[in-house]
Amino acid sequence: MNSFKSFMNKVGERVREVGPQGTGNGEGPEGVEGVEGFLCPTCFLSFPTPEVLQDHYEAEHIEPAANYLCPVCKARLNSQQELEKHYSTIHSLKDTSGHSLEALREELTELSTSLREERWYSEELKKEVERLQDAFKKKDGGEDNFVHKSQLEAAEESRKMLTSEVVLLRKQLAESIEGNGSLRQEKDSLETRASEFAVERAELRATLDTLQAEKVG
Repeated sequence: MNSFKSFMNKVGERVREVGPQGTGNGEGPEGVEGVEGFLCPTCFLSFPTPEVLQDHYEAEHIEPAANYLCPVCKARLNSQQELEKHYSTIHSLKDTSGHSLEALREELTELSTSLREERWYSEELKKEVERLQDAFKKKDGGEDNFVHKSQLEAAEESRKMLTSEVVLLRKQLAESIEGNGSLRQEKDSLETRASEFAVERAELRATLDTLQAEKVG
């Protein structure tokens, strides 16, 4: 749990360091600049609030059985090894905040471990609730019923709290994915500007050479 929150905090700090970026909306990650709202990282639809985006994402894109999700493109993988191979192949460039790929891999490993622990804990709570419900049905009144009922209520309350926390963590993950998309757009913009500067420099050099040749002639 703590490692997952730590990862989300780190990602949030990176997004704040870069600053707000324009949200794309179109036929791909690059999108069309200037669209307002919160962008779904999977289907690139824009939503007015994070809550609406979260509801859409959980209804359309999250499957309970999925264990390994790429935090950048939301590809679904079957194992930690496949996730690392996918990330190193598709997203192998260093992020714009200066963190190395190795550090990001470690964070991904911690995140995957935390998610598996959360899922396991949720399943165990569910089993405990079901066990207590069965025991409660088999008992006929008396003090035993009261004890089992109290245990059942406590377990149900714990399950609700865990469910709320998981929803919050998923929301933070969606926000961090949106921030990563903004970072990628800024990187592409910088690369485009660098290419334009290189062309302009070559043209200036050619013009200078021409003027020098005319002066000598």
